[in-house]
Amino acid sequence: MTSTQEGYAGMVALKQRIISFYLSILLLLGAGAMVVESVVPGRTHTVFANPYMITSTSTTTTNTNIVAVIQSGYLTMSNTLITAVPTVILNGQNQLATYTIRIYVTDATGLHKGWSISVTSTAFTTIVDGTPHTLPTNASSSQNPPTVVATGTSTLPTPNVGFPVAIPAALTPPPAVTLYNARADSGMGSFSITTTITLTIPANAHAGTYTSVLTLSIASGP
Repeated sequence: MTSTQEGYAGMVALKQRIISFYLSILLLLGAGAMVVESVVPGRTHTVFANPYMITSTSTTTTNTNIVAVIQSGYLTMSNTLITAVPTVILNGQNQLATYTIRIYVTDATGLHKGWSISVTSTAFTTIVDGTPHTLPTNASSSQNPPTVVATGTSTLPTPNVGFPVAIPAALTPPPAVTLYNARADSGMGSFSITTTITLTIPANAHAGTYTSVLTLSIASGP
């Protein structure tokens, strides 16, 4: 083979490598066309790359179950005396004295059963010269519905208690009555409940310092 033939063969091989290189690029790009010079002098070829040769349309879907456990808490109550019974000066007439109690209720049971606050008491009693004296057993009452403030997203109670509520009293506490409640599907969360108790002082009361024990309790269900 002459040097001229060898040079021509080298040029042909180089052009083939160049054409292969451009074809590879077109295939990677996924589409398009290119005009390349033929290995035969004076001729050209248009080369197309099919985009579907390298395009994938498959999709993979997975499902995952997420589990959240919400456990039941407790129904709790506490109370605080906000104002004491003011001093009453006898004037020959029946008089009224009021005091305020704030009750804190949390229903974290998650059962939506509602709840009920019950009240009972011992009679207001004083001892004068060794002799006990009591105010009437119907002396105490809650005249109006309490003020209720909810915390956060708590659901306000929906009560079905009629007012006024007479607070039972005796030397030993009698059966309790409902002071306030929340019907089912209400009263979930935390609340402050402020209630005012009215004490009736009769005109013929003995002067003295009277004491009474007020008992509040809470139970599930209205």
